[in-house]
Amino acid sequence: MTDAPKSHTLDAFIQHSKPPPTPIATSQEIRDRGSIFVANVFRAATLNEVQRCVKHLRNVAHGARPASHEMHAWRCMQTRPGMTGLGGPEEFELVKGSADDGEQWSGNRILKVMEAHGTLDAVVVVSRWYGGVMLGPSRFTHIESCAAEVCQTFKKKVEADELLTTLTTLDDLLVDLRAELAEKRTLRANQDAAKANEDAARADGESVKAGGESVKTGGASVKAGAAPVQAKTPDYASWIETDFAKARRLVRARELSIKAVKTALAKLEAEAKVEAEAEAGTKAGAVNQAGTVTEAGAMTEAGTVAEAGAATEAPPL
Repeated sequence: MTDAPKSHTLDAFIQHSKPPPTPIATSQEIRDRGSIFVANVFRAATLNEVQRCVKHLRNVAHGARPASHEMHAWRCMQTRPGMTGLGGPEEFELVKGSADDGEQWSGNRILKVMEAHGTLDAVVVVSRWYGGVMLGPSRFTHIESCAAEVCQTFKKKVEADELLTTLTTLDDLLVDLRAELAEKRTLRANQDAAKANEDAARADGESVKAGGESVKTGGASVKAGAAPVQAKTPDYASWIETDFAKARRLVRARELSIKAVKTALAKLEAEAKVEAEAEAGTKAGAVNQAGTVTEAGAMTEAGTVAEAGAATEAPPL
């Protein structure tokens, strides 16, 4: 049996089924004496992803109008060989590199721009369409300007994504904590109402009557608290990239709300613990008191019997 063609293998299917790389940002064109410069930045966490992005840009995006040079650089934070990344920062290493694609020294210029902006897990590709006139050192200025533009946009995008993730995570946590608090408050209210009914019944002399008569209970039944209404999911994505200050204020507000709910939960738990200990002490005291009464009764009864026996045995005067 012959091996299946590569295009029919599972690996090939998975590879081809991936969506094409999409640039996170594209710079404005810079035109100088017939040459055109434009930069694109893609997310790329591995060298394979770097190569895939560059190939897509060269062969697909620019396929109809190939660029003279597709110079690029990349910086990726990867786990070290044999490491899982769960052991801490020391299990990671920075993988970086560049390619000139015929435009000497250009790749390293792009890499330095990425380093200056702290661009990570990305590849920056600066495409040049040569116009027939050599530009000299000016070409490096254009390359760096295009690269800096997309690096700045990429940095904002990364920060926006981090803020969005933080906000949605805090929102979910706050919903769960508030639901837990509402449930515990309802349980506490039910317990307090039941205890109040028992106390009222004892005070009024209501108890189970002998002879199988009906039992009368005092007080109204306690209704369960209403379930919290699910709030509409905020649309942070529609504005977060244009207002980081507002997003940071919301993060701080969510953190304070979570802290307040956790404090309320801790207070309820502390009160429940104190009441449980007090109830246990009351029961222990009642048991001790019952034992003392029983013991005293037994001693009295024994004394009475002994006294009666002594009187019987005594001779008449």
